[in-house]
Amino acid sequence: MANQEAHHHYHHYLVLAIILVLPLLLLVKLRPRKHGGENPPPGPWQLPVIGSLHHLVGALPHRAMRDLAHRLDAPLMLLRLGELRVVVASSAGAAREVMKTHDAAFATRPRTATIRALTRDGLGVAFAPHGAHWREIRKLCVTELLGARRVRSLRGSREAEAASLVASVVASLAASASEPVNVSTLLATYVTDAVVRAVVGDRIGDLRDEFLDRLDEGVKVAAGFSLADLFPSSRLARAFSGAARRAEAHSREMSRLMDGIIAEHRERKRTAGAGDDDRDLLDVLLRIQADGGLRAPLDIGTIRAVITDLFGAGSETSATTLQWAMAELMRSPAALRRAQAEVRGALPGESRVREEVLPELRYLHLVIKETLRLHPAVPLLLPRECTEPQSMLGHDVPKGAMVLVNAWAIGRDTASWGVDAEEFRPERFEEAGGGRLSGGGLRARAVRRRPEDVPRDNVRARRHGARVGEPPLPLRLGAPRRRGWTGHGGGARDHSEEEKRSVAACHRSCATLVYSCTGSFCVRARSCYQSAALLFDALQIPLLRALFHFSYVYIRWLKIEFGPVDFPDS
Repeated sequence: MANQEAHHHYHHYLVLAIILVLPLLLLVKLRPRKHGGENPPPGPWQLPVIGSLHHLVGALPHRAMRDLAHRLDAPLMLLRLGELRVVVASSAGAAREVMKTHDAAFATRPRTATIRALTRDGLGVAFAPHGAHWREIRKLCVTELLGARRVRSLRGSREAEAASLVASVVASLAASASEPVNVSTLLATYVTDAVVRAVVGDRIGDLRDEFLDRLDEGVKVAAGFSLADLFPSSRLARAFSGAARRAEAHSREMSRLMDGIIAEHRERKRTAGAGDDDRDLLDVLLRIQADGGLRAPLDIGTIRAVITDLFGAGSETSATTLQWAMAELMRSPAALRRAQAEVRGALPGESRVREEVLPELRYLHLVIKETLRLHPAVPLLLPRECTEPQSMLGHDVPKGAMVLVNAWAIGRDTASWGVDAEEFRPERFEEAGGGRLSGGGLRARAVRRRPEDVPRDNVRARRHGARVGEPPLPLRLGAPRRRGWTGHGGGARDHSEEEKRSVAACHRSCATLVYSCTGSFCVRARSCYQSAALLFDALQIPLLRALFHFSYVYIRWLKIEFGPVDFPDS
């Protein structure tokens, strides 16, 4: 009897639960979608709590996202990474919608918990929200810090670091003439030193190693998402995530180091008097702060942030792009022979590439374009935030969503580039149509723009690339003019990707792309004298004039441009 009564009560509770739950489910089903819109982009199946994160496990994020987009046939795809809604553009058409058609709605960078901790003292250009402050700081960078005149004024620091690099390579060869020299490591080291000399001068002395270590640590902290970034509303995630604490500690240490360097600069200015010229970019910032000519506040926190942006932009991006280009040339003997013949023909009997001959090096520009198509320095462009609901490609992008443009996938899209999209073939740009090189090499273009070209991360700042100096890679790639360069280690497998496994890939994501596996890309010589001659010829060309051209690296990394091409105007 008791069992029957209990069973009877159980049925009552079940009916009551159904009566209560069904209206709630109906209400949830029928209420307007506040964030997702009527037709959100398609996405893969999700798990509770983590959402789509499991689809990115075990692969590089840009590769995993490309594969998901192909499987779903979704050039515009919606992922949920923890609490974050992330829209991924994986085709040229989708990127054009984000970066040109609706660029005003996507002009702001999302500020995660880690980024907020890193930028607690001030905002530079990279992560400042779109507005008056960002426009003033960007204008300062373009006109005062990275203009052609300023880049030319830093030629002395470039030449000094290049001479030091050549001396280091020759010394390595002299120590062991039979062993290959890993030019990659030396190049990265001295590019970083050139950035230090140009930004803060060569007077930091004993602080150099600590300063560079802190910069490297900051890049690693900012490279990916922490638990606090993925679950911003969770106190538990913030408690277990150490990224924000590391970011705050890093910010304090960088402030301490930067304050010491700034104090030294001010003391030198005070001692030298009014006649002391600007020796580096920090001098320029301090002068502008003293003059008060900027409409946006240029306090010490903002100066620190701008300097950090400059280092983040200029430390390794250009060097690794050069490494990829050289590696691809080593794997493509026909392309290497054509590049060598072009440089020898443009400079008969000369050992160095002059800037005035850049317009004649058409094939070298094709090599650069093809390298950046296959190996963009930032595979996933810096994240953007949708500030108002948008309709694109028949789908609704919700307000507040993070938007990623998969430049790596766009550059390898067979629908745009053909069945050989994975192959290194610079001639594909030549076949696209002719064009002229403009600006005497300052803004060199070898071919017409194509709709499927890898997009630029311009963010409301188009047409400024021509104003900020020369692109360095044509000068640097003038190196393979003799037949002395060889790849050590052999085939394509030796140049596989070792990119940092992060969703928001930063500029260091390709830092070890070329030389990280079974062999290094090296110069092997039969004698020390022959090695020194080959290296001196090869390294002086790219480095004495173009080691530190912020105008190319910086505008790709920040909000001015990403790659070598733009979308067509029509």
